Amino acid sequence: MAKKEKKEKKEKKEKKEKKEKKEKKQKKDKKNKKEKDDKKSEKRSKKRGDREVLRFDVSVCGDPSSIALYKNMVSTTTNLDGYQVQIDANQGTDQEGRIVDKTCDFFLCVYTVADRNTIKFLEQKIMPEVRDLNRKYAIAGLGVENRTGNNPNEASSTTASGLAGKYNCNAMELVACDGNQLAAGTAALYYALNPDVFMPQQATDQSSDEKKKKKKKKKDKKKKDEKKKGKKEKKKKKKQK
Repeated sequence: MAKKEKKEKKEKKEKKEKKEKKEKKQKKDKKNKKEKDDKKSEKRSKKRGDREVLRFDVSVCGDPSSIALYKNMVSTTTNLDGYQVQIDANQGTDQEGRIVDKTCDFFLCVYTVADRNTIKFLEQKIMPEVRDLNRKYAIAGLGVENRTGNNPNEASSTTASGLAGKYNCNAMELVACDGNQLAAGTAALYYALNPDVFMPQQATDQSSDEKKKKKKKKKDKKKKDEKKKGKKEKKKKKKQK
């Protein structure tokens, strides 16, 4: 009987290990495929002169209802500052708050503005797990448009800033009813973590304008110097006569 139990345990363990290996391989293959697709997309974009593609994977962590809200509402593709932003959002934690997806560019820890219980879940279950990973993460409050001010169960307007200070990370509240705004907010949090990844169009335009101004200034100075030189030469000729 004891031998049978040992055998069953061994078989279960082997099955579990096999399953984990399979999942790891699938995630690795998925990541490799994404990298290849990114390169292809970038080449096509350059050829056509389209918007540059910015693609990233995000593991959405939090209360299951908050994760579902995010995944159901976010636009997987949106245009932002001259870029085409593509978001691959995956469920990052299970119902107990355990992390189930680590193959991501950053962890988005979410709560629902209209439900204080999701903040408790976030602080008690999610944040300790995510912080232990020593990876990039940010916090997002979902459904800021639903804050009424007279709902005792909703998060206060200072919740995001309080969480940002407490967990030393970027945090903001996002509109959930508009998928493009939700995607743009996610991209803003991603950009804050990776400022070298892309530069907003406004900053690019300013940089371009500054270059033009410097060029014009240089040109004007050259003309001025040439005029001065010409006047000096004329004076010299007059003196020689």
